[in-house]
Amino acid sequence: MQATVSHLGYRCPVCRSIDWFHDGCLIVEDEATGDVNITRVQAPDPRLTRDHWSCNHCAHELPLETRIARGLDHLEARACR
Repeated sequence: MQATVSHLGYRCPVCRSIDWFHDGCLIVEDEATGDVNITRVQAPDPRLTRDHWSCNHCAHELPLETRIARGLDHLEARACR
């Protein structure tokens, strides 16, 4: 699924990319088009629900309950089924 999101709100605070992974869900910016693609690449695992979002580009892990993590959680719930 492609989503229109405010890119600034979802960028990694370390490397500035949008390339997130959490519990089988990928949220990635297509650098050529600027589109944000949200894709489930593996079945969700209830044991991983409280795991951190991690940046695939630089391996930064977002602390739980940050503004960015809550926004990514919302995108995941809405589009990554």
